[in-house]
This record gives sequence, structure tokens and C-alpha cells, in this order.
Amino acid sequence: MNSSKVVKDLMSLKETYRKQNFSYTTEQQAQYKELLAIRREQVKQWHKDKRVWIGPSNIKSTKN
Repeated sequence: MNSSKVVKDLMSLKETYRKQNFSYTTEQQAQYKELLAIRREQVKQWHKDKRVWIGPSNIKSTKN
């Protein structure tokens, strides 16, 4: 499952969660946990592959 599909499904479940008076059914809870685990693994892999920017958001130029 690609990352955009996982994020879209998570957002959909979160919207459903709000509409259902902030509660999940057991099936939705299981699906949410599964999608969250997949997403966390994807992010861990990105960190491992050094595809995530870790540093200050504003890079100072070295030009003086």
C-alpha cells in the first residue's frame, strides 16, 4: 500500500471518528491500528534511507 493511500484512509477514519461521536467500532479500531502501524513503518524506512530532513527549518547562507 503506498503512502498516499494510507494517509487518505487514516484521514477518512478520523473524519468518521468525529462523526460517530468520537468512538470507533471494533472493526474501525482494528483498521486504524493496522494503518497506523503501516504508516509508522513507512516513516521509519524514510528515516533509515535518510529521506527525511532533520535540521533547522531556516538555513543560514554562508555568504558574507
